[in-house]
Amino acid sequence: MKLRILFFTILLFSVNIYSQEQKITVEISLKETTIRKLAKSVPVKVKITNMSDQTVNTADFGGIGFYLSKCPQAKKCETIDDVYTASDAVKGGNLKKYQSLEIEVNLADLYWQDLISSIFDVSAPKNLFTVPSANKYFFADVKLPKGSVKVDGVSGAVPLSKSFESNEIEVNLLF
Repeated sequence: MKLRILFFTILLFSVNIYSQEQKITVEISLKETTIRKLAKSVPVKVKITNMSDQTVNTADFGGIGFYLSKCPQAKKCETIDDVYTASDAVKGGNLKKYQSLEIEVNLADLYWQDLISSIFDVSAPKNLFTVPSANKYFFADVKLPKGSVKVDGVSGAVPLSKSFESNEIEVNLLF
């Protein structure tokens, strides 16, 4: 029994060290900072770089999240319409130390929703046009698993993640 407890303690300690040492940088860039909400193509380039000593598998990312916010990234917005979000999958495989993955995502091809809203309808048409024009701060993030917590005695019931945020670009949203 003591051996089993020691094994689980070592395992948890190892997982904790692994998640603490992960360091990812995320950079976004736009060709133009004026975004036409009815455009068919609004490309954003995303560069994800592994700055940790371990190899990171991009399949572990919870996707890449994009945000158009009324508030700068460092400030929390807390009312409806303040932050719109959309996400896309990250494909690419393993990233070794200092290795980067560059992808291009069409923002007009995503489903945007209010961050506070609990309704998410992917059967609706792609809807960049619904984002309020006042939401001028554009940024992104990727999330990596960081463990989980127990809920009602069930281990792993709520996964935790660590978010790695990108730079921020001020944009003009126009029809």
